[in-house]
Amino acid sequence: MKRYCCCMSVVVLLLCIAGCGVKAPYPVVPIEGVVTWGGKPIPKEFTLKFRPESGMNESTGFIKDGGKFATIHTVDIDGVPTGKCTVRVIWSGGDGTFPPDEYKPLVGKYGFTSEGLPVEITKKDKNMKLDFPADD
Repeated sequence: MKRYCCCMSVVVLLLCIAGCGVKAPYPVVPIEGVVTWGGKPIPKEFTLKFRPESGMNESTGFIKDGGKFATIHTVDIDGVPTGKCTVRVIWSGGDGTFPPDEYKPLVGKYGFTSEGLPVEITKKDKNMKLDFPADD
C-alpha cells in the first residue's frame, strides 16, 4: 500500500509540473511553414514580424533554408496570437548591409515601414504556406 501511495504521489506531482508552463494572457498558437515571395523561398537572411491588429505583442518568424520558418512570441512561448495580423519582412543580414537589389521590391512592398501582408491566425498550423505576392 505504501508503494502504491508513493507512486501515485509521484504521478500527481509530474502532472502538476507538466501543466505549469509559461502562458500568455491571450491565445497564442504554434505557427510553422514555408514563406515565399512570388512562389520562390525567401532566404534565411530575412525574418518575419507578425503584428496583431489587437495590439498584443508581436511574434517573430525565423527563416531557415528553403524558406522554412518557425515563430516565437516570447523567449518562453512559441507561436503567434490568434486573430488578424500583419506580416512584414525584415532584412537581418548579419553584416548590417542592405538587402541585395533583387529583394528591394520585396522590402519596399512588405518591409518594416509598409502596410505588410494581412493574415488571420485561427488555429495552430505546422504547415502554413505564406506567400508574399510579387509584382508582375
